[in-house]
Amino acid sequence: MRDRVLLAIAALALVLNLVGMDWGLPWNLSMSVDDISPWKPLALPFTWLEATHKYPYLHWLISLVLYLPYLLWLAATGGLDVSCLPTILPHKGCFTDYYGAPTVLIVISRVLSAAMGVGIVLLVHRLALLLHRDRGAALAAAAIAAVCHGLVVYAHLGNLDVPVTFWFLVSLVFALRLADGGGRRDAVLFAVTSAFAIATKEGILGGYVLVGPLLWLAMAKQRGRFFHTDGFLLVAVLLLIYGAIQNVVFNWAGFVEHWSEWLPGGPFLGKERAESPGLLHVYGRIGEDLGGTMSLPLMLLSLAGVAWGCLRHPRLRWFLVPTVSYFVFSVVYPSFIAVRILIPLAALLAVYGGSLVADGVRHPQARWVAVPVVALAWGWGLLFALQGDLLMHRDGRRVAEEWLEENIPTDASLASCSTPVDLPRMDVLGYEPVFVQQKERCLEALARIAPDFVVVSSASARRMLAADIPGWRTAWEGAGATVLSPTFDTPLEWLNPTIRVLRSATRPAEP
Repeated sequence: MRDRVLLAIAALALVLNLVGMDWGLPWNLSMSVDDISPWKPLALPFTWLEATHKYPYLHWLISLVLYLPYLLWLAATGGLDVSCLPTILPHKGCFTDYYGAPTVLIVISRVLSAAMGVGIVLLVHRLALLLHRDRGAALAAAAIAAVCHGLVVYAHLGNLDVPVTFWFLVSLVFALRLADGGGRRDAVLFAVTSAFAIATKEGILGGYVLVGPLLWLAMAKQRGRFFHTDGFLLVAVLLLIYGAIQNVVFNWAGFVEHWSEWLPGGPFLGKERAESPGLLHVYGRIGEDLGGTMSLPLMLLSLAGVAWGCLRHPRLRWFLVPTVSYFVFSVVYPSFIAVRILIPLAALLAVYGGSLVADGVRHPQARWVAVPVVALAWGWGLLFALQGDLLMHRDGRRVAEEWLEENIPTDASLASCSTPVDLPRMDVLGYEPVFVQQKERCLEALARIAPDFVVVSSASARRMLAADIPGWRTAWEGAGATVLSPTFDTPLEWLNPTIRVLRSATRPAEP
């Protein structure tokens, strides 16, 4: 019976992860700014051998391997110019179908991410089972993870945040087994999966800062000596796999440049920490975005589960180590707070939430309160996750595309100061828009270009032009909406941006 419940939870997670999968497609790039698909995997041969990037390469490699059958089919049928190989760069005419081929590759990446999203739910169940040895608590933890808004939305994308959470949780399974007396096999598997997590996105390193030393001490106690072969083997395997994925030997300069991005004094961490208003602001942002990642009721339930679980279940105290480690060193210390950064934390907290739910529902006196509270909290989380799916169907860019098709002829001249991924797919609709470069002042450039219409987005770094600037008037402004929008508002600024279309004051209104 419980296996059927777990299967139902996994099926629900899969459905939530797949609904809205066509968001922003067909196109030759993803509307998600941090999405690596499809061009980063396609550029892997050059980047790995000769260049560098701020992101590590494991997920690029996995994606490219999954792309290969389709790329081979394109090459055999004339859909791919083989002279582009081994590195296929965007906008170089390598694909005969300029929009169709990249769309298929983006879908492959998204299906992989959706599968890893379901894997995260199953891994939360596995971790909770190892800690609680209680199937009810494990099922409750999996049910909480399945409806986390942030996890569901990012499981639609080719970003690195779902994959890194997946590998991190896999490594924690082997960490638990090691802590419980596991042998060399578990040590090697922990090393491999930890290397995979770090080589997916190095921000996850914070989750291992406290876990690593504790595991070493646990293994030392079990083996009767501080320095032990299994520990050195673990470290060696981890470093070898990570070094091979990052091509440390043959592209040392690229590796050094890559790491310069993430060092405490580097451009990323240095900037974020310098601009942080302080710890109180950081904690406030964490609370706000964690509520957006899990939904507020499930976040409160899971945080209450931390206190309850540590008091009532001694084994859950050990799980504070990766939870606190990730929170302190991957979230608080960098001071870079976002929903996607909190997905690993949400998965860890779901384990505690499952403990509280199972104990509350079973308690004879508390049951009459616990059951409706849990049902309402989980139902709220489900609707919040579903809102993310529905918004992907009615994203403001899609709504704007419908208006453009109905109201503006394709021979009209369009321009924008916003980033293309934040805008409707004007080129797919048949327009030839002109994009103002970031180094050029927007209004000055528009005066030079003199377009008939300007299209701008609230998601862009340049934001939106005011509605009443001289020489322009608003022709249309709007965003997407669903039946759930009055109650649920996604915290993700890039999902469902407001789009504004400005008409030149010198252009006559369309009849």
